[in-house]
Parts: sequence; C-alpha cells; structure tokens
Amino acid sequence: DEEKIYGMGQYPAPYLDMKGCVLELAQRNSQISIPFALSNLGYGFLWNNPAVGHVNFAKNITEWVAESTKEMDYWITVGDKPAKIIENFTAAVGRAPVLSSDYSNALLSGIMTDTKNFVMQTGVRTFEAAAYLRKIGADTVKVINMTADSLAHYQLRSKVVSEAEFYKGCAVSSAGKSDISELRIIASQAADQLLTIKNVRASFVIYEMNDVVNISARSFGEINVQVLMEQLGGGGHQTMAAAQLKNVTSEEAKELLISLIEKMSDKGEN
Repeated sequence: DEEKIYGMGQYPAPYLDMKGCVLELAQRNSQISIPFALSNLGYGFLWNNPAVGHVNFAKNITEWVAESTKEMDYWITVGDKPAKIIENFTAAVGRAPVLSSDYSNALLSGIMTDTKNFVMQTGVRTFEAAAYLRKIGADTVKVINMTADSLAHYQLRSKVVSEAEFYKGCAVSSAGKSDISELRIIASQAADQLLTIKNVRASFVIYEMNDVVNISARSFGEINVQVLMEQLGGGGHQTMAAAQLKNVTSEEAKELLISLIEKMSDKGEN
C-alpha cells in the first residue's frame, strides 16, 4: 500500500504517482510510452519489449501485457536512491552524448536570435537553457562571430536606422530596392534595432524585392503590429509581423502605412 510508481514516459493523466493506473504501452500523438517504472521501494523495472500492450499497476497486482510477441524480456535494477536507479538504467540503455561545442554554440545563437538577445519572450527557463549551454562549452565570442555582419550589410542597416522618420511613437524607414536575398534579413534587423531607440513603440522598415514592396514590422507588444499588417493584406504576431504589397511603389506603401498609424493613434488603439 505504501508503494509509489514513477516514470513510464508521458501520458495525458494528471498523476505523478502511477500506482493504481492502467497504462497503454503504445506511441500516440498524445502519449510517449517509455516502459520503465521506478519504485519508491528501491527498484526499477524495464519492460524490454516493443509490442503494443498495457501495464496495470493495481494495488494487489502488477501486470505487464504484450498483445503479440515471440519473446518476453524484462530487466530489474536496485538502488538505495532514485538517482542510483536512474544511473543503472541509463548505463544499461545508453546515455545521450554531451553536445559538442559547435552544437552548443548553434543552440545558444538560436536562443539569442529568437529572443532578441534575451529581450523578447524570455523567461527563467530561457536563462537556464543558456546557462546550461555555457556550462557545457558554448563560447559567447564564437556565437557573436557566427552572426557577424559584413561591412556592407552593417553600413546599409545603419543607413536605414539613421534615416528613420517618426510618427505617433512609430519609426518608419526604407531599405530601398534590391534583389539580393540578404535585404530581407537586413530590413528585419533594422526594424529590431529601431526598437532600441527611446520612445519608439513600434518600427516598420519598407523594402522592395522582385517588384514587390515588403514591410517588416516589430514592437514590444504595446502596439499590435499584426493588426496593422493585416490591414495591408499581411499578418504575423503582436510583436512581429509583415506584409507584401503589389502594384504600389515604396513611397505609396509608406503613405498607406503612415495613414494607418494616424488612424490607430486617433482611435487610441494599440
């Protein structure tokens, strides 16, 4: 009656202790079956069988069932602490290798890029993940070098930022016209950088590629740029959105955008 069973993977059940549960041994979209049970009585039990089946952790019996199998195999280990049982289990089935520095650097770079250097959508777990990657060898200098700009890209982005105009707390600028694929990245980076200017609540960078005028929009959430871009046929999220406009010039697109910003400000909408 005092036994508690832990583990078994992930099931859509609100229980940490699996004692008293009947669990299907099968992989589904809603569950991940890992047939290893850890008991508070000091043992671990691995049902080493790929067959579909079920396990019943009843109070009076523990029953493992395979619906169809040619062989039955199980493995038992003991330990004075749960950590020792898990250590024995991973020694038997294998342990994930430690990430190489290259993978660690790539993952940390992705976190920094997605969160705008730990500004957007950043929680405690974000910093914990970054700290873990740093602990196992991620090199922050190499991470910065991975995303370093060429001089030409830096100059263009700086030009876009320096030529921005301001309307009702919004920064609007143009990155010009080009068919190079990097222009989309440069425009997005410029929009991000414009947000670092004092009193800028949203930023918009207009650029033209392949005869299509594009708008890259960013905010910290105070202004919903998704709503603005949807009015231009685009979409996205509250803090990151975009739109594409055909049969208009960059100047015409700018006038349309400013008109929407003015209307939004007059209505007091964000």
